[in-house]
This record gives sequence, C-alpha cells and structure tokens, in this order.
Amino acid sequence: MVNFEYYAPTKVVFGKDAELQTGKLIKEYGPTKVLVHYGGSSAKKSGLLDRICTSLGEAGISYVTLGGVVPNPRLSLVREGVTLCKKEGVDFLLAVGGGSVIDSAKAIGYGLFNDCDPWMFFDRQAQAKVLRDEPTNYDARADVMWASSLSHNGLTGCGTTGDWATHQIEHELGGMFDVAHGAGLSAVWGSWARYVYKEEPEKFAQFAVNVMGISADEKSADELAMEGICAMEDYFRSIDMPTSLAELGVSPTDEQIEDMAQKCMHFGKRTVGGFKVLKAEDVVKIYHMAK
Repeated sequence: MVNFEYYAPTKVVFGKDAELQTGKLIKEYGPTKVLVHYGGSSAKKSGLLDRICTSLGEAGISYVTLGGVVPNPRLSLVREGVTLCKKEGVDFLLAVGGGSVIDSAKAIGYGLFNDCDPWMFFDRQAQAKVLRDEPTNYDARADVMWASSLSHNGLTGCGTTGDWATHQIEHELGGMFDVAHGAGLSAVWGSWARYVYKEEPEKFAQFAVNVMGISADEKSADELAMEGICAMEDYFRSIDMPTSLAELGVSPTDEQIEDMAQKCMHFGKRTVGGFKVLKAEDVVKIYHMAK
C-alpha cells in the first residue's frame, strides 16, 4: 500500500423501508419538480416505484415519471427525458434502479442543462460545465466540485493501482452487439487475464490465493496465476455467466473486431490498461482469444 489520506463525509440512508424517506430527503434540496427515472417492470412489480412516488407526494413534491431504461441505455429515451423535463420544469433527477438507470439520468442531465443534443458530449463534439468559458462562475464551479466528490471518489482504489481495460474492451461489445455490461465483462475477462498476467504474475498469484482461496503449496507465481484465472472463470460459470463471446451469443467478424479495437483506443488517441498497457493490436488479439 502507498501512503494516502482519505476524507469524504457521506450521507448514506440504508436499510429496510429506507425508500420511504425519499420525499423528506429530496425536499432538503428544494426542488421545483422531480423526474422519477426508472427501468423495466421490476420497480413496479416490487412496489418500489409506488412507495417512492407516495413518499414524494406526502412531502408535497411534484414529480413526473419516465420508465423504460434498458441495459446499454437508449439515446432515444434520453432525448425523450430531456424534452419531458423541459416541458414540465424539472430541476431534480431521481434515478430509481441500477447503473443503467443512473447513466440514463446523467445523460438527461447533460441535455437538460446544456443547449445541445446530449449525444454531442459522448461523441466529443461538445463539452459541458459553463466553467470552461466562465472560470469565475460560482454556481458552475460549485456544481463541478460537488459532482466530482460524488463520482469515482477513489475509496476502492486507495493505495492501489487499478486496471479498467476489461471495462473499456467490453464497452465496445455493448455498443456493437447490445449485450449487458456484466455479461460482456465475464466473457472477455479470462482472455484479458491470460494476455496480461505475465507482466505481473505475482499480482495474479495473490488474487488466486487471497480471493479464490487456492493453496499456494510450492507453486510458482505463473502456476498460481493460471489457477486463479481458471477459478474465476469457473465461478462465472457457476452463476450462469458467459466466459467467451460464443457463450455471450455474439460472433464478431474480423472487420468488426478491428472496428471495436480502434474505437476502444479512440482511434489511436489513447491506450488502456494498468498491468499491461494495451494498444489496438493488443485488443484485437484479446477479442480473438475470447471467441
């Protein structure tokens, strides 16, 4: 572990019936109207959506709802959300669900508070945050500072060096083949691990022993690393997750693989990875290994 200091006071309301406090908690921010953004049928079937809306009503908070978020959120729904929010005077976005709902709500926020299509931010045709052009704008700077403290605050990475290459590799699979992020990750993880582990086999050996519970009995770091990788794939299989692209249900052509690899690297403008820095040609090999 490297030396570090971490201080980030956070309010977390957790536990049974915590959602019943939604109205009271949101009222502290003084919203005019709330967009309740959610996914599929589970929020309705479980009664969660009704309980949250009831809580908002009891707190005297006006709201509108927009459901339909799916894994790999749709731009069309984001645009619908932006239009709805502008029409209804929404100034508070409440995501009810998991990562896809949160991502969709964030994208709606981009479009709601900027005078351009939200896709322009993802396509790097535009940049948010007024702050670039008005560095002394207090409200803009305050918004950026608050958002920064909430997003990727670094707790899980304190004292470590992370590697998010598999996420970047999977994002392109999700974009091209519309697969769920978690399933895509498990499909490429083993191939990525086999491709990079020799850079730091000791790290993968620690993973094998400390995480996967493999005995270290006079085994080399390489041996332990490979056992750990196999054990992780066995775990994926035990929970019915794919460990290859074929099991994921996709069969990319060579041209599609090259396209995904180039997009992963932003067409040569970046590299990805920590254990081993990956370029487009490396990602092409990992995709082929994952077939």
